[in-house]
Amino acid sequence: MKKIQTTSLYAVFACFFCLFNISCNNDLDLVEGGKEVPIVYGFLSLNDTATYIRIEHSFVDENKPAGELALIADSLYYANINVTLVRVSNNEKFNLTRVNGTTEGYPRDKGTFAQSPNYLYKAKNSTLSMRADEQWRIVVQKTGDTKVLAQATTKVVGDYNIFAPQAGTSLFLTYDNTFNISVESSELTAKFYDVKVIVNYDETIGSTMTAKKAEWLLASGSPRRATDAQSFFRRNAKDFYVFLANAIPVNTNATRKFKDFDIEVTAGGQELIDFVNVGISNIGITGSQAIPTYTNIENGLGIFTSRSKAVLKGMKLNQQSLDLLTNGDLTKNLNFR
Repeated sequence: MKKIQTTSLYAVFACFFCLFNISCNNDLDLVEGGKEVPIVYGFLSLNDTATYIRIEHSFVDENKPAGELALIADSLYYANINVTLVRVSNNEKFNLTRVNGTTEGYPRDKGTFAQSPNYLYKAKNSTLSMRADEQWRIVVQKTGDTKVLAQATTKVVGDYNIFAPQAGTSLFLTYDNTFNISVESSELTAKFYDVKVIVNYDETIGSTMTAKKAEWLLASGSPRRATDAQSFFRRNAKDFYVFLANAIPVNTNATRKFKDFDIEVTAGGQELIDFVNVGISNIGITGSQAIPTYTNIENGLGIFTSRSKAVLKGMKLNQQSLDLLTNGDLTKNLNFR
């Protein structure tokens, strides 16, 4: 694990952690002692059809402010580099192709940095044929040069299955029982989990009906115990109604209808938990004056890691739970019908 004390952390590095419910920031300073520093952002996922890696560099120009440079695409991207993914077990190499993320369906968020072009490096997962627990290396080099600009390794987090609650069942949630979610996998790489419940409902005001959702983070950064094949997450079911009461604003002009909810369990690799631990250890009155930045990129900044997501859609509440949602003390003012 490498820690870097620097103010040159690029926004894409920070925004990566939105995937794990860590807030984004697009207003970061880009100064690293006048030196061009490679910045690598990417994760491997068996759930995706393609792997996208963002490769950029920090910038310094004594004659232009950072805010102005950030809007110039040439100041962000390398002109000619080769990006390679390597299967460590047999040194099999796959060259990635530079694409415009916007045309691939991944536009860059509006903010401080140039939105177009939005260069990413892509490989189809059908070509990579990644397997759970494999170790992969990313290597960045300038075209025609054998010198490595930056590199990193990670292991692939495998697939997960949500086995409780069972698909197609209607849940009975009261103020005095528990909300149970269980996942299973034979993979060994994941180190922690985020568990999210997305409640889908319709809201009608006058003659206008709008589909809405409320997202409840049931568990965040929950550590995996050793190499357990199964993991269990439990919350007091009352917390479900408390969440809805806090997440949905009271509006006497609105009527609402509960539709269903989805469950998402995201499993993250070692690099992400290291990042979180470095940040937490430097927060508070005993923390260091400047928070160190965790990175696993050799000769650069950023994160190269892996994640996996299991999703269970369309879960229902039974009639007793719907009655509690409509008439219970916590949620009766939300006008569910």
